[in-house]
Amino acid sequence: MNVVVTWGLLGNIFLKTAEGVLEVVKHTLKDISQKGLKEKIGLGLVKGNLYQTFKKFDYRTYGVSPILGLKGNVLKGHGKSDPEAVYNALRTGKLLMERNTIGAVKEELIRWREKRSSRS
Repeated sequence: MNVVVTWGLLGNIFLKTAEGVLEVVKHTLKDISQKGLKEKIGLGLVKGNLYQTFKKFDYRTYGVSPILGLKGNVLKGHGKSDPEAVYNALRTGKLLMERNTIGAVKEELIRWREKRSSRS
C-alpha cells in the first residue's frame, strides 16, 4: 500500500490530475484498439495486466480516503460515487475501525516525536 501525506488542497490537485491522466490513457488505448486488427490483438495480449493496473487506481476500488489528524474516523468519498464505490467505502471504513487506524497512527507519531526529540 502506498501512502501520500500532503496538505489537503495540494493532495486534491494531485488526485484530480492523476484521475485525469488515467482517463486520457484509457481513451488513448480505446482509440488504438479501433485502428486495426494488429492493434486489437496487441492490446488483447496485455488486457488482463492493464485491467489489474487500472483497478489499482480506480477510486471505486477503495471508495474513500481517510482524513487523518482528527480525533475520529473521517472518510472522504468521491462526488461521483456509484454503488460499487459506496459499498467499498463502507467496507474500507469498517476495516479502518477494526484495525484502529487512528490509534495506530497516533502511536506511531508519538514514537516518531520521541525518537526525534531524543536526537536533539
